[in-house]
Amino acid sequence: MEKEQILSTLNEKLTAQGIKTEPFQRTFGDYVNENLPAEGTEPDDAYFDKHVRVLKSLAGQYNHDLATAVEDFKKNYKPSPKPDDKKDDVAKSDLEKRLEQLENQLREASGKESRDKLISEVVAKGKSLKVANEAIWEDAVKAIEIGEKDSADDVTEKAKKRYEAQLRRYVGEGVSPFGSTGRQGATKEAEQAAKDKREALKKKMQARGRLPKDEQ
Repeated sequence: MEKEQILSTLNEKLTAQGIKTEPFQRTFGDYVNENLPAEGTEPDDAYFDKHVRVLKSLAGQYNHDLATAVEDFKKNYKPSPKPDDKKDDVAKSDLEKRLEQLENQLREASGKESRDKLISEVVAKGKSLKVANEAIWEDAVKAIEIGEKDSADDVTEKAKKRYEAQLRRYVGEGVSPFGSTGRQGATKEAEQAAKDKREALKKKMQARGRLPKDEQ
């Protein structure tokens, strides 16, 4: 399902619940961009229910803050007996700044949820990557800077670099960071011992004629 169709469906569901969606289309569009279903999957009822709840809450908070700002403006605004364009311009500017601040807060709330979702997804990738130390992997993922346009693959690549550096610092140089089948945190000496055992077995099999001898 295309982004426009997802946004249209969300608007219909929100409108059915009494939410006026027109003022938030740009923000809703940005939100949908950051929360599209995984590639190759279609949004289901659970997907729409979740994001309708989030957008309804954000719109409600925005409308509440806007109403409060308007009421404060009405209470504190004292019209001058004489026309004073400068004061009118200042009051209008203050209200515009307040509205811009509220919109920024709405975007930040949406961005935080998207970032948390991305971090959870990349932390879970530690299983498929067979990281040698899951705790260090999780710390590395949570510590990196995530850009607004970063995908899960971008975050994974950044996390790998930080994880490898932290693993070497905490454990030493002898651990394979990914694809390890040994115990977590294996030392360099343990890796060498395992290598020596494999070499000894190889020579034994060669002596019995079960493996070809190394070329001289």
